[in-house]
Amino acid sequence: MKLNLSIRASILVTTLLPLLLILLGGIGVVSESIQSSALAQNMSRNVICFQAASDLITELQRERGRTSMFLAGALTRAELDEQRRKTDARLEPFRAALNASNNLSADEQRQYAPEMLEIDVLRNEIGATVTEPAVAIPRYSEKIDQLLKLMNAIANTPTSKGVGKALTSLLVLESAKENAGVLRATISGILGANQPLLEEQVMTVLRLKGGIDANLSSKALTLLPESVHRIKGFADQPDWRQMNRTIRVVLDQSHSGGFGIKPAEFWQTATGVVDDLEALVRIEINSILAKTAQLEHEAIRRSWGIIAGLLGVLCIALAFALVMATNIIRPIRHVVAMFKDIAEGDGDLTQRLAVSGVSEIGDLARHFNHFVEKLQGIISQMVGYTVTVASAATGLSAISAQTTQSVQTLSSRTATVAAAAEQSSANTASVATGMEQAALNLASVASATEEMSATIGEIAANSEKARVISRQAGEQAASVSTLMQELSQAAQEIGKVTEAITTISSQTNLLALNATIEAARAGTAGRGFAVVANEIKGLARQTAGAIEDIKARISGMQQATHRAAGDITKITAVIAEVGHLIAGIASAIEEQTTVTRDVAGHIARASFGVQDANERMAQTADVSRSMAWDLAEVNRAVGEIRSGGEHVQASAEELSNLAEQLRRMVNQFRA
Repeated sequence: MKLNLSIRASILVTTLLPLLLILLGGIGVVSESIQSSALAQNMSRNVICFQAASDLITELQRERGRTSMFLAGALTRAELDEQRRKTDARLEPFRAALNASNNLSADEQRQYAPEMLEIDVLRNEIGATVTEPAVAIPRYSEKIDQLLKLMNAIANTPTSKGVGKALTSLLVLESAKENAGVLRATISGILGANQPLLEEQVMTVLRLKGGIDANLSSKALTLLPESVHRIKGFADQPDWRQMNRTIRVVLDQSHSGGFGIKPAEFWQTATGVVDDLEALVRIEINSILAKTAQLEHEAIRRSWGIIAGLLGVLCIALAFALVMATNIIRPIRHVVAMFKDIAEGDGDLTQRLAVSGVSEIGDLARHFNHFVEKLQGIISQMVGYTVTVASAATGLSAISAQTTQSVQTLSSRTATVAAAAEQSSANTASVATGMEQAALNLASVASATEEMSATIGEIAANSEKARVISRQAGEQAASVSTLMQELSQAAQEIGKVTEAITTISSQTNLLALNATIEAARAGTAGRGFAVVANEIKGLARQTAGAIEDIKARISGMQQATHRAAGDITKITAVIAEVGHLIAGIASAIEEQTTVTRDVAGHIARASFGVQDANERMAQTADVSRSMAWDLAEVNRAVGEIRSGGEHVQASAEELSNLAEQLRRMVNQFRA
């Protein structure tokens, strides 16, 4: 699919497309940062849930110890209820943290919900069905183990930056704290009973004490330097030393009983140990929370930094693309403005573009200047050709006017010849009448010699008149023949002019074709000049059509002129023959005058001569009629020549108008 885009849009698309690809890559990085931020946020929520579970375990451990002391008779019910209220105060924060944890499924959240611990059920059983510390302690430990499983599940959720190892270390510390809490509850119950120990109880004490030591020395611990320093100093702490002495006393006197140690005192000592372990857990949890918060903050800051950087790069690239597009489009718009001025404005072909550099814009300016120079040359040539066409049209009009005038002269002279021919025909008829009269009076020639003499004198006069008329007719026919030759020569000159105009029309058509080709090379910008070239081509075609029409009319005029010349030649021959006949008549009359004295002897010959003269006069009359008809044909041919001349003059005027239109069109351009 082809897209119709401007140069500015194309440059912007070309420039911004790679940036958009980079932006997509940056969006991927931002997405990864957002995922890291979400992971850090989830880790923070999981650590908070881990801490809430740890706090709840701490209170359950205390409630477990208090319950053991209560069952051993070393604690009152009020003191136990007070501890239970502290435990209940940790349930709602634990519930909220559990629901906020995103990495736990809905089933896991239901599984570890506070109501699933069934603490109230266990409390109701204390003092009723559960009356021994050895039974109560495992029941509480089950609840605590359930919370430890939750903490283990949290430690196994997706983490980063060592948070998983830190949570694993917290599990180890929680295990040490649980062992210490169970040890506190177990020994508190033993001290409250103040009875010899069973072997199972001894093994439990040893197992719990060994578990604490194993937890604190585990290689799985990855703690802060401060926490490591605290663990190393536990052996020197009073509570730790006192707890170890109490454990040794209980083990040493396990067979006899009578430990001599109050349960409340050991409870206080063991609680100090548990608090130390809880403090370690809190230090590590706070460190993990700070770390996850920092990770979340860094991820968010990195995301915004990448977004700001990408937007900055995009803005800079957009500004750069706009500047580049403007620098490229500015000279192109200048070219378009000049093309528009040529096509629609003043048509100034003297302007040129400034050529700078060797870039494509410079090449465009150079080629545009070269095109305008060629166009200027073509227009200049066309100006010269319009002058030539106008001059030829003027000459053709003058020749047409001269031809019309000559034809008018020829027409008037032909009319004169026709009148003379009619007069000659009338005179010939008169001579024929006289000859008939002479034939009738031959019988009385002898008695009417004078009358015959008069008649002969009249015949002589008429013969002389006929001879003069014949001579005039010959001269008129010669003049008409000369005019026909001049008319034929003028028609040939008109043919030469039409050939010159045809050549000019062909050159104009060729120039229009070249201009059309140059406009096509210029593309859309040369469309206006293409219209001008098409108009010039149309004028050239009209000029060629008019010239062809003129040629056809001149050809018809030449043919008519040739026919008229042939007819006039015939008329000249007839007139010459009439002259000869009239000369013969004159000779016969002279002979009649000579032999008048011998009329009687030559009457028979005179009668024969009269008959011969009668026949010749009849021929003369026929020739006169033929000459009159030929002159009518000449007059008709002259009319056709006059009509052709008028058409030639009209065509010359049309050619002059076309030349004027061509001049006005060319004057639209300033060359």
